[in-house]
Amino acid sequence: MKIDHVILAEGAAADLRGALTLVGVNQRVVNAPSLPFSFKQSLAITFTSGPASTANEAAQNGQLSVAVTGPGGDTTFAVSTAIPIAPSARKDAPSIGHILLELPISGTSHGTYRVSVTWEAPEDDRDTRNIDLYVVAPEQA
Repeated sequence: MKIDHVILAEGAAADLRGALTLVGVNQRVVNAPSLPFSFKQSLAITFTSGPASTANEAAQNGQLSVAVTGPGGDTTFAVSTAIPIAPSARKDAPSIGHILLELPISGTSHGTYRVSVTWEAPEDDRDTRNIDLYVVAPEQA
């Protein structure tokens, strides 16, 4: 199992076919006219596992962790949960899945905030992806 994509958006949804719909993607510069600030983003994580090696392959259990750190390295949000990922039902195609989260982002200073997503499983190497957000004061005219 590996992380294919980690995307921030204003909104995200997945349908039964596995299609992912994202709105307002990649708005990574945030104007914060006052401090402290707070806003929400949708976090879309796409995973791929290899084709099934046997017809009765068991689900893979792993740990998904999401954290937001502020400019000083302080953690402003963190969550970690066990996720069972079913293998592909086919031997000739991978299993592709999405996890959608609503991510609260808040802080007390302007600067660079980092969203980190980590997947760990006994059968896999640790996989971490980072997205930087830039919280700035509005420019004065």
